[in-house]
Amino acid sequence: MSAAKDRFIINIDPHPLIGMQASVWVAPEIDGEVSLVSGRLTPGNLAGFGLNGEDTLTHLVQEAETHTEAGVLAHFNRKTKVAKSLEDLVKEEVRKKALLQHVDRFVASWLERAVSTGCVLTSGLGRGSIIRSQLLHFLHLQDPPRLSFVRDATGLRYRLSLGGDGDAMDLLGRNLQVLAGPSGWALVDRLLLRVDHVPAGVLKPFTTKEEVFVPEHLVPSMMRSFILKMAERADIQAEGFRILEHREAEAKRLGIIQDLFGGHYKCRLSFRYGGIWFTAGETRLTRQRLVEEEGGEFVIHRHLRDLTQETEQAASLSIHGIQPESTGYPAFVRPEDAESQAGAAAWLIRHHAELTASGWELESFHTPWGPLLPEWPRLEAGDPAEGTDWFDLRVRVHAGGKDIPLTALQDTIREQRPFHTLPDGRCFLVPTDWFSEYADWFALGTVEGECLRLTRAQFRSLRERRAEGPERMNASAPIEGPAACEVPSGLKATLRPYQLEGFRWLAGLYGSGLGACLADDMGLGKTLQTIALLLHVQESQAAKTQEGSEVQLDLFSAPATKTSPLHALVVAPSGLLYNWASEIARFAPGLRVHLHAGPDRCKQSRGLASWDVVVTSYALLVRDEEILSGVQWRCTILDESQYIKNKDSKTYRAVHRIPSPFRLTLTGTPVENSLADLWSQMQCINPGLLGTYEKFRTAYQQPIEKRKDSERLEALKAIVRPYILRRRKEEVVRDLPPLSEQIVWCEMTEAQERCYREERDQARKLVLQQQQDGGSVGNPVVLNALMRLRQIANHPGLLPEFTDVPSGKYETLCAELETVAHSGHKALVFSAFLKHLQHYRAWLDREGHAYDTITGEDSRDDRLLAERSLQEGRIAFLLMTLKAGGTGLNLTAADYVLLADPWWNPAVERQAIARAHRIGQERPVMALRFITRGTIEEKILRLQQRKQRWSDDLLEEENFLRSLDAAEIGELLE
Repeated sequence: MSAAKDRFIINIDPHPLIGMQASVWVAPEIDGEVSLVSGRLTPGNLAGFGLNGEDTLTHLVQEAETHTEAGVLAHFNRKTKVAKSLEDLVKEEVRKKALLQHVDRFVASWLERAVSTGCVLTSGLGRGSIIRSQLLHFLHLQDPPRLSFVRDATGLRYRLSLGGDGDAMDLLGRNLQVLAGPSGWALVDRLLLRVDHVPAGVLKPFTTKEEVFVPEHLVPSMMRSFILKMAERADIQAEGFRILEHREAEAKRLGIIQDLFGGHYKCRLSFRYGGIWFTAGETRLTRQRLVEEEGGEFVIHRHLRDLTQETEQAASLSIHGIQPESTGYPAFVRPEDAESQAGAAAWLIRHHAELTASGWELESFHTPWGPLLPEWPRLEAGDPAEGTDWFDLRVRVHAGGKDIPLTALQDTIREQRPFHTLPDGRCFLVPTDWFSEYADWFALGTVEGECLRLTRAQFRSLRERRAEGPERMNASAPIEGPAACEVPSGLKATLRPYQLEGFRWLAGLYGSGLGACLADDMGLGKTLQTIALLLHVQESQAAKTQEGSEVQLDLFSAPATKTSPLHALVVAPSGLLYNWASEIARFAPGLRVHLHAGPDRCKQSRGLASWDVVVTSYALLVRDEEILSGVQWRCTILDESQYIKNKDSKTYRAVHRIPSPFRLTLTGTPVENSLADLWSQMQCINPGLLGTYEKFRTAYQQPIEKRKDSERLEALKAIVRPYILRRRKEEVVRDLPPLSEQIVWCEMTEAQERCYREERDQARKLVLQQQQDGGSVGNPVVLNALMRLRQIANHPGLLPEFTDVPSGKYETLCAELETVAHSGHKALVFSAFLKHLQHYRAWLDREGHAYDTITGEDSRDDRLLAERSLQEGRIAFLLMTLKAGGTGLNLTAADYVLLADPWWNPAVERQAIARAHRIGQERPVMALRFITRGTIEEKILRLQQRKQRWSDDLLEEENFLRSLDAAEIGELLE
């Protein structure tokens, strides 16, 4: 004998007042059979039988517990002061009607789900009952019943039969108990019956007689009160009545419905014959109905379908993009229309005019947001109201004869809901391009009633990115720039074409009162373009002063030419202050420049107010904030502006407290660590452009960094593009010598490989443990493990426990140094690790080659001395850490760049190469990357290539480590 398992039995017992009482029982199944009931399912023991909150049986059991006499009474007495019995309720007509509706809805819904479970059905079952003797069979009669009428001089006789021809169900002599009247549920002997089209109570008379006779004098009232209504739902046959036939379709109708099984949308076609609609997919070909004509005559109207005509009409829809399915039912051809409600609605709107013109009536298209307006909404914008640094936009949406402000759609657009509900309950389909166009409006702007307020910078970005839209908005052009302004006469240099373009771009933004970020590649002359801008501002200011002079001169007087100070502040890293002072003196000798540095620097604001340009460092900006903020600067220049990337830093806050209507940032890397850097840069030059940081993080940073959302990335690029100018050397400088880049693969020594494998295995265990503990794979512990692997790949001696282990890369790179030395070339050697460079210093010392080093600890004078030594030929090698040698150096005497190890961020490597490959270089440059094969270095190269899509006009670099997910960490440890 096989082991027993539980089976569930659904029991239904009729009840005269609440329709039925139901219960679910349990019986063991042994050898494939169930015999005796062992227990009953209750809400308290469901879990013991493996049922959870999602099971249909769970809901059925819980609902059956409430549908008792006591439960129904509690429902109807909850708002009454005096409780009443069920018998009392049915005596009051209004309460009785409410009770019957409640009972019918519950019973119909409960039975619909009960039969779908496939459980055994019974009636009269109890604990210990024999199941077989209480079984019920379920029958669903979907065809309409047939009514046969015979009228003669004595009266009217009618019969009702259920089922189709040959299998009609005879009700005579059967025991019929109604469970849910209007829904057509009843018990007929041991049969659970569901009848479509007619209430179950109508069947009751035919259990005691074959036909119903109505005397002639009662026929009119009986016809009006009962038979006419029944004839609308049933197929009828009649004798003794005049017959009218309708054979031609007089109207056609098209609706859109969802295929509940396929999940897609398709067309529903209907055709009207003499006032009766037939659906194209139904099998019924004829219908007859009784109609009371004028004068009291009852006439039979017979409606016969013309399938040939219907087929031709359906075929004509192919020009609108729909054709029959394999089932013959019309469906959309294109999946983009059929797979979503919004797609189907868009199809309906596109073809609405054509369909109605060709005679199709269109059913109302219902959505969760209300009935659809079959038209596209239209935008109309008023002239923007302009303030000092903001614009107020008033845009109206017109749809269905109504107009609402665009601001009413802010939640719809933010959440990308396909439909928007109008105040009258109708809805319209939101054009998909509105989500991309206006999501940024609401993400950045501030809604104030029916008005959307944007900063001047936001308005320009959003206006310029629009391909189409409200015509009046496009026509407004409040921001102009001097696109062809002349190079300042005081500039002692000739601008290259791209530098002239950059200068004019800066001048245009300055003239519009908007800030800028000049992010050209290293070596393209950002400093020179900036100096040209400063001279332009000074000459423009002098011209305004002269135009506004009202001094009356006589014939012998010379005009006064006194010019007020320019009042420009340049903030740069400490090592670049003298570079700026010397470059200004060289290219713009007419500008009076002051270096605000050293222990004897000025201690009062008025001492700075007399200079055209004041140059200071970020460190002194924080320290002397009170002094520097005491001057009303006309423009502020922030060189190497990655210094302000941290919005919570003292440097960032100090910059924002310096009064200046125009700010310019200079950087080769607008985004160094994360998109938060970009927000900081934009907030500095054009406050409010990207909204608050919380708005920015929600609308852009998280979707882009976490979900790699390319649409949000493109939207962000479009917003900041007017204020970032980014050019690469190869794009604009035609006379630079060629740059060759090559990977030099290095093999590990046997001892080095053993060390690497041991360390890699330990790192794998560490990462796995972090994941099991719920920790982040990007925490410092894991990152330190990756760092150790990088160090071993370079030279195991970088770690104290592996001091005596030789390195394959060291041998390869030293051989390259030897080749460079003997061939008369000069080389820059970069590494992320200072200790790594020390190994090559030792080799150069032993071999007697002249060299120098630059690290983050060197002073400005030491850096200049090392640079001059290389440029003047006193040394052949300059060894530098990546970050220390990445900025402010012109090392064109070197034509080899040796990158001893790969950096996570390729932009840093490009900056290093740019120290040699820049304007002034006369020889071809060779850049060699030394990569140890089979190590984390090889994996870093692959990840760099995979993430190259981030290295575009905006995102010059991404925080490589922060962007790594668990899978990529695992890849590094392969």
